[in-house]
Amino acid sequence: RVLTCHTLTAQRAHANFTENLTPFLGALLIGGLKYPVAAAGLVATWSLCRAAYAIGYSKKGPEGRVM
Repeated sequence: RVLTCHTLTAQRAHANFTENLTPFLGALLIGGLKYPVAAAGLVATWSLCRAAYAIGYSKKGPEGRVM
C-alpha cells in the first residue's frame, strides 16, 4: 500500500503533537497548582493552536505550519 503525501504529513503532525504533549502537561500541572485560572486559559489557547497547526500541516505540508 502506498501512503499519500497527505497521510504522511498527518502522521508527522500527530508525532509532533505527541512529542510536545508530555512537557506541556508537566508544565501545566506545576503551573496549575499555583495559577489555575491562567493555566486553564493557556491550555485552551494551546489546544486551539495545536489544532490549527495540525490542520495546516496536514493540508499544505511544511508551508502550512506558519500562520
